[in-house]
Amino acid sequence: GLGDFGLEDSLFGSIFGRGRSSTRERRRAPDLRYDLELTLEEAFTGTEKTLEIPRQRTCTSCRGSGAKEGTSTICPVCNGTGQLVTETQSGIGFFRRISVCSKCGGSGKVVQEPCSLCKGKGVLEELHEVTVTIPAGIDTGYTLRLEGEGEHGDGDVTPGDLYVVVRVSQHPLFERRRDDLYISRDISIAQAALGARISVPAVDGEAYLDVPKGTQTGSLFRIRGRGMPRPGSRNRGDLYVIVKVVTPVDLTDEQKELLRRFQSIEDKRATS
Repeated sequence: GLGDFGLEDSLFGSIFGRGRSSTRERRRAPDLRYDLELTLEEAFTGTEKTLEIPRQRTCTSCRGSGAKEGTSTICPVCNGTGQLVTETQSGIGFFRRISVCSKCGGSGKVVQEPCSLCKGKGVLEELHEVTVTIPAGIDTGYTLRLEGEGEHGDGDVTPGDLYVVVRVSQHPLFERRRDDLYISRDISIAQAALGARISVPAVDGEAYLDVPKGTQTGSLFRIRGRGMPRPGSRNRGDLYVIVKVVTPVDLTDEQKELLRRFQSIEDKRATS
């Protein structure tokens, strides 16, 4: 039936390279990569960035030949084929080696007078603006693919893709571990001994932590749901607070007296 013919034609086309899409897939402009650095705050909220991407396009004056009109000649080395063929003989027969002509670079033509617009390069440099939407919660290494925003395509050459690779810069307060954030917070001896409610910086404002009495330096506490957003989810990571008990300096006379009394009571408790 007609359907069987279509399948067979597609199968043989894929095997022998005669498929309709095979030529188009082979003729594709190069992909580009752009490294984008974000702050932790930008990664937290998500953002939109306009990027300037350096690209190349075929020169409009020489149409990619690199030569001023009428000044290109046939390459004398390869006679315009763009290839060099060498044959060697061994004990089992002849071997033919085909390589790109080093004189003309495979174009088959030699430039006598370079194009004044592209300076003989055959391409023009341009800055292409691309707007990219960064989702909330992404981390270093996250890659966005923008189809068709790579190197420019001409004629039957399709444009390449643009890959935006994200790097989230280090933050002066927070250390990130996947979706969780860690922060160090100082507390006084009195707060550690008696317990206290303290404020803790968070990326989206301020959080509060109830420090239990008797807290020691290095104690780790978790504030649920105040970390980074999880991409594709409504949930968030947690905020972890590492507590450091700070020994006071520059005490007043009254504070010194209170500490002496405190120490005296501790000594009596130890000997009783």
